[in-house]
Amino acid sequence: MKLSGKRNPVLAELILVILFFSLSSAVLVQVFVKARTISETSRAETLGLVLAQDWIERWKSAPQNPYDIFSPENGWERVASKESGQLFQAFADDNMEMNPGETKAYGIEARLLREEQEAGILYRIRVKVVRNRDGQIVTDLETASYVPGEEGTV
Repeated sequence: MKLSGKRNPVLAELILVILFFSLSSAVLVQVFVKARTISETSRAETLGLVLAQDWIERWKSAPQNPYDIFSPENGWERVASKESGQLFQAFADDNMEMNPGETKAYGIEARLLREEQEAGILYRIRVKVVRNRDGQIVTDLETASYVPGEEGTV
């Protein structure tokens, strides 16, 4: 009978070790899931920022001709137009590549405003990238370009 008494502490220790490893693995799985979520969010923010900066730089080359830049050939659709500005919209996939008609993981909005000043025209642009799944704003950039002595039309 002494032999069976020695087995019980070993069995109890084995159960405790299994319990410890089970709890540790559950915590580690939660940590890895959280890390993946943070990584995906960071990736989307980085790619969205690069995309928004790219379109702003394209616009800066010719702010008075937005129809050449934000054209249907480039994946853009003109949504609204007012006296002072326009609103263009496009969609991108998970890799922030613009592809009309395919996956619409992200929405891209470019709002263009034009303000006439005494000595020229102040053009403004605001590019916003929104995750369509939950409406979360990924990137929101705004800049302006002043063109002195211009009387152009937009």
